[in-house]
Amino acid sequence: MVVAIYYFLHQAGMRMKLFAFALYTCGILIYLGMMIMESDMGIGVSDALRAIPEAARSLPTARYLE
Repeated sequence: MVVAIYYFLHQAGMRMKLFAFALYTCGILIYLGMMIMESDMGIGVSDALRAIPEAARSLPTARYLE
């Protein structure tokens, strides 16, 4: 896919190259935002699991928190 995009943009004009660059930049920023959001959720889930009393934790939860 990268090779196809390279060959397509090699033949494209400057406007198309700038448009593709802007589009890919927006996509990468959205992807980065999603990764940051998911990592925050992971931290929240970990904190919530640690708040469960040890006696009430299931075995998979206890193993996950080790």
